[in-house]
Amino acid sequence: MPRFIKILPALLLIPLAAFAKPPSVMFVYPAGGKTGSTFKAVIGALDADFANGISISGKGVSAKIISINEMPPERAQAAAKRNEAKGMKFIEAEIKISKDAETGTRDLRLTSSEGASTRYFFEVENLLEILENPPHSSIKTAQKIDKLPAAINGQIYEGDRDFYEFKLEKGKTYVFDLHARKIRPYLADAVPGWFQATMRLYGQDGISLEYVDDFQNSPDPVLIFTPEKTASYFLEIKDALYRGRDDFVYRLRAGELPFIKSIFPCGGNSKEITEVDVDGVNLPSKKLKVSKDAKDLNLKEISLSKNSISSNSVKFEFEDLPEIKAEANLQIPQEPLKIPCVINGIFKKPYDKFQFLIRAKKGEELTFEVLGSRLGYPVDSRLKLVNLKSGKQIAFNDDFDDASFGLITAQFDSRIIHKFATSGDFLLILDEAQNKGADDCVFRLKIAKPKRDLQVLLTHSNPQLPKGNFAPLGISAVKKGGWDGDIEIIAKDLPEGITAEKCVIQKKKNFAFLVLKAKETCNVKNFEPKLFAIAKFGDETREIPVTASEELTQAFFITHTLPIESANVSTLPKAPFRIEWGELPSLPATIGAGNTLELNLKLVRENGFNGNIRITPYKTARGLRLRPITIKPDDPAEFQVFLQANKNLQGVLSDFLYISATSRKGKNNYIYTAPPIEYKIIGRKQTKFNAK
Repeated sequence: MPRFIKILPALLLIPLAAFAKPPSVMFVYPAGGKTGSTFKAVIGALDADFANGISISGKGVSAKIISINEMPPERAQAAAKRNEAKGMKFIEAEIKISKDAETGTRDLRLTSSEGASTRYFFEVENLLEILENPPHSSIKTAQKIDKLPAAINGQIYEGDRDFYEFKLEKGKTYVFDLHARKIRPYLADAVPGWFQATMRLYGQDGISLEYVDDFQNSPDPVLIFTPEKTASYFLEIKDALYRGRDDFVYRLRAGELPFIKSIFPCGGNSKEITEVDVDGVNLPSKKLKVSKDAKDLNLKEISLSKNSISSNSVKFEFEDLPEIKAEANLQIPQEPLKIPCVINGIFKKPYDKFQFLIRAKKGEELTFEVLGSRLGYPVDSRLKLVNLKSGKQIAFNDDFDDASFGLITAQFDSRIIHKFATSGDFLLILDEAQNKGADDCVFRLKIAKPKRDLQVLLTHSNPQLPKGNFAPLGISAVKKGGWDGDIEIIAKDLPEGITAEKCVIQKKKNFAFLVLKAKETCNVKNFEPKLFAIAKFGDETREIPVTASEELTQAFFITHTLPIESANVSTLPKAPFRIEWGELPSLPATIGAGNTLELNLKLVRENGFNGNIRITPYKTARGLRLRPITIKPDDPAEFQVFLQANKNLQGVLSDFLYISATSRKGKNNYIYTAPPIEYKIIGRKQTKFNAK
């Protein structure tokens, strides 16, 4: 009988930092800069000991590492209270922005021998840049800002309040647009999962005049103020919960800035020019003409510029359907809608309601979908479908989640997909669930046959591919319009020495692993994979590009998938060890919800390698939990891992489990992943209650 070491989850744990992996950027300060400038910045990052460069997307911006330093003692003491911040390094960087660099948001990453880091948003402006100058934690010590417009950069530490003094002139309209969540969308170890910034404006006498903690559908606040007299005013910035830490970074755009509150309509036909009404302040025009260019996607960011200063951007959606403008009505329309169409409207007053007559045939299937919240507007729509003959409600929806909008945590748009059981006239009622009404409660209502569509995401933004082994890349599918079918994932133009195994996301599933393999003789250091999804929609076969994305964790356990510009695969040297499966149960390995699965493994060391080796699941095994464990040089080669199944799982979950071994020696990071095994979790049955 072989001798196994039983490694329990709580034993033999070594901090993650002991085993290098691609860096993770926690913050950049300042998180932006002015065109035509060169300046120093601090980048806080984990696993940054072997960082060797900085990449910033787009043209005209470059950066280099000057030094990699330990955290200052006072910051290290604060970070010691947070597991995620332990081992963070402070990197001094020099950033150079050319005069002709395009303004807007860029992706900043650290590079290392282990690959590229996670993305961090970096803003390029043509505004005067100002750094905060502490202490300025009260009105009496407020930092005086002598010149506007400007972009003011700051950080909020524990219990911090930042005050700024501005000389504002009577009758002018000033915009204070604070970027906090726009810079770092999600924090893994904080609730609500981002820096919840607030602003309060005080008069010269210290009396509060305005307070904001958000804007429309965004947690980032915007304060718009027109003084009744010329005087000094004081702006306070803090976290809503008085939290604070190094990654609570903000950029405040302040001055007589052009700012768009809303546009109407907020979309148009992709083959036409749409004239748009623009509502806002300090704008060069109240009208705008929008058309779709060849490079534009279905969602386009549009903005206006005044005196070489760009406004905020707002979303404009393109469709290939007839466009209609509608107003709220209380009477049942006499004429049925011509379907398909897109209806543009505004909930201008509280309790506004829109009603539409729908004439449908038996067996006809239609989608009724509202777009408002997803475009950033404060609209909580609600849809009802009523049979006019019987007066009965046959369909209803308040909210539905659209996985392709990963930045929106609370989605309030509504959608009904309904197949009519009888022919006749039906009433579609659209109202605002909170009975709100305002000029910016803008929406688009699409009525058409279900559009069978598909979005496919590569969920690993910086995978590592060991030579002589493989890397499973997570592929996620967002199926739309009720479509469901097999999806084949293919890779094109892979570098020499790199191959991809066949990958299919099966019908009724939305996830699979694409396995990339690298030969031992492969000379490629890194590459951007070009992946495509092939799926059949009736008689039509489509080839759809796979979108690079990254998975971010919010508030300890909520995961969001955000599209990014590109993914980067880094190759690693061949590992001087491997792990093999021992005696296995019959496959698929089956486990009940809440139970523990024990699996046997064997570690084979090669060429006298005697380092500590960490055993982890490759990324996340759905429904299973395995704490990382460590095999020391003197430990037996054969060992067991214990996987805990989610006790709350309902139904049956089937997937593949990948177990990886990682270690570092000198400058080399090693990974070896065992072949996958299939597992099945038998979830709990839902309890049914009989109402009497």
